[in-house]
Formats: sequence, C-alpha cells, structure tokens
Amino acid sequence: MTFLSWEVIACRGGNVGNFSLQNPQYTLERNPENYVANWFSQPWLEDPVRSYTYGIYIQDQMKIGDRLQVLVGLRQEFFTDRITQDDGFELVRQNALIPRFGAVYSLIDNLNLYGTYVQGFEPQDVTVIQDEELFGGLFDPLTSRMLEGGLKAELFNNRLQANLAIYHITRNNILVNANDPGNPNLLEQRGQERARGFEIDAAGRLSENISITANYAYNVTEITESDNPEEIGTIKENAPRHQGGFWGKYQLAEGPLEGVGVSFGGNFVTDRNTFEETLEIPSYTVFDGALYYQTDRLEISVNINNIFDRTYWRGGYNFGRIFPGEPRHFLTNISYSF
Repeated sequence: MTFLSWEVIACRGGNVGNFSLQNPQYTLERNPENYVANWFSQPWLEDPVRSYTYGIYIQDQMKIGDRLQVLVGLRQEFFTDRITQDDGFELVRQNALIPRFGAVYSLIDNLNLYGTYVQGFEPQDVTVIQDEELFGGLFDPLTSRMLEGGLKAELFNNRLQANLAIYHITRNNILVNANDPGNPNLLEQRGQERARGFEIDAAGRLSENISITANYAYNVTEITESDNPEEIGTIKENAPRHQGGFWGKYQLAEGPLEGVGVSFGGNFVTDRNTFEETLEIPSYTVFDGALYYQTDRLEISVNINNIFDRTYWRGGYNFGRIFPGEPRHFLTNISYSF
C-alpha cells in the first residue's frame, strides 16, 4: 500500500508578550464595541510573524510472508520564515529530506516484535529568529534521530495489553535558557542531548469488576555535546531517571449498588537536575482517587487529586524559576446523555 501526499501549512503567531513580574500590566480592553475597530485601525505592538511549511512524502507499507510487515517512507519538507526588517522583510528558507522506517514481526499469535527508525528536522521558532537582541539568535535548526524497538503483547484472552519499548534518541541544537539574570529571555544553543532507556506499560480488564493501568520508565538523558565542557556527561535538567504510575478501578456490575465504582492510583518521579548545581528538585509520589456512579445515561464522579496534600515540585530551572505541584483539590462532574 503506497501513499503520496502534498500538504501546506501556514501560520501566524508570536504577538503575545511575556508577563513581567517586575513591571506587571493588568490593563485590558473591555469594550467589545472597539474590538473590531482596533483590529483594523490600531498598529501592531509587535511586528507580526509568519511561517510556512510545505511537505511532500511517499510511503509504502508491505507485507512479506505471513509474519513480517514493513513500512518505508521518505518526506521532503520546505520551511519558509518571514523575518520582518526595517526596510521590509526577508524570507528565510530551509529544506530537509526525512526518512522513516518501521517493521513488525509476529513471533507468535498475540506477541509482536517491532522496530522503527525516524529522523526529525524543525527550524527554530520564527519569533526567536526575528528578535535577535532579545533571544540571542540566530540559531541552527533542531534535528533528531530516534531508534526504537520492543514487544507488544495481548494476554489472558486479550484482556490485558502489555508493551515494552527500548529507545535511543539524539537531539541536536537544542535551545535552552542562558540563565542570564539581566535578560531572562536570553537563549543559548546546546550541541546535543542523548536519551536512552526503556518503558513498560500494561492496561486491561482483569475481571468484570477490575481494570488497571500501570507504567514505568527508566531514562538517562545526558548532555553529550556543548560549548561548556563542564556540561558534557551531566544529566539534562528536569529529566528524572525513574518515573511511573498506576491506576486501578473497581466497579460493581450487579446488585442494588450496580454502577458504583471507586478508583485509586498514583505516580512517582525521582529527583531532577536544574541549571543551578546547588539546586536539585526532590523526588515525589502523589496519590489520587475517585468515586463515581454510572448508568446508561447518567454519570456522577468526584475526583480527589493529591489525596495526602503532598508538597512537591514538578520542575524548575533555578531558584527563581521553580514550579510547584497542585495541592489537594476536588473535581466534581455530572453528565447526562440524551
């Protein structure tokens, strides 16, 4: 089966500024009658930016024998950014030829071995390219390579699906914050980051009443190329080595309480690095739960997130930019289908 496709994407963005904590501006336009008039009559506070993407690809999926399926694809990308200048604008064009390959081999019934190889190419955001004074550009495009393989299984008469994936990913020319106190928007380009690890996940219905999902990931993301020799070999910021979670659901299928159910689960993340050598974000484990009642048309649910009101941090870059997790809170949903 062969596909040939051509697609065009045009977009505009980058006109929403950052919110300044040192000089916050809370004034908003509140008269709807002026919205349309201002759109056509008022000048842009910032120059609008535009980018265009054109692509053409050919892809073929083949079945070889009874057990092997192969997919081969080749994609040609054409990127164009319109950069505003004092005397007009300049068109910056970048092209990329991107291959992809995948294969699935059925070892036995309900157990498949797969492998895939993909390359990636993406120009940096046009707003970053346009404002060199603020962001520090010009920057090279982001490129990547991914090699992945694994197993997919259906167990217990297809009541449980389980997957194992092993991967090796490299990303080049990554934009990271320069951690400059005088210009918090300043960016710099890192040569290469490499992620290697594996993921395991399982989901299914073990019985008429019980269903579960569970996952675990082991990941090592290292900085492998950098203009700063001290960074090479260190773990990337906000990249935990271990993370995972589970979610279990029990629902009564008969009797006077038919449709009543309870769910419980949680997730954990181990410690992570930041841009500051003296700041390490600690690990955390958060538990959630839910109570619900469900019929053919009515569903009522109460979700309790962060049951034990754990204080934790989702991520961060330095002592001034660290992001807390949500405290304990409740969500209630009532829906009825007509």
